[in-house]
Amino acid sequence: RIEGSNFEIEYRQANTAVDLERAARELSALPVSVIFAPTPFSALAANRAQNTVPIVFAVVGDPVKSGMAASLSRPGGNATGLTAFGSDLGGKRLELLRELLPNLRRVGVLWNSDVADKQIE
Repeated sequence: RIEGSNFEIEYRQANTAVDLERAARELSALPVSVIFAPTPFSALAANRAQNTVPIVFAVVGDPVKSGMAASLSRPGGNATGLTAFGSDLGGKRLELLRELLPNLRRVGVLWNSDVADKQIE
C-alpha cells in the first residue's frame, strides 16, 4: 500500500480536551472508514463525537465503565480494541503470546502498581 495512491490517512492532533473533541467531530464528518484512537482520551472523544464510524482503540482501562462497550461479552456499539482491564486475562494474554512466538521461553513483565488502577474511565 502506498499512502496517497491507494489509501489516505487523515491526521488530527489536539493539545487540549476541547481540541480533542473538535478533532474527533472533524474526523467523524469525513468519509473515513475507521478512526484509530491510540489513547483512552482520544477513544472517548471519538465515541462521544459519533456512533457510526468504527473506532479502534489501543487501550482503554475499563471499556464498560468508560462507556465504550455495553459489556465485555457483548460490547455492541461501534468501538473495539484492547484493554488492560481484568487481571484474570493475564494468563490468556500469555497463551496468545505463546501461540505467536512458539519458541518463547522467558517473559519479562513491567508493571507500575502505583498507576495500574488509575486509568481513565
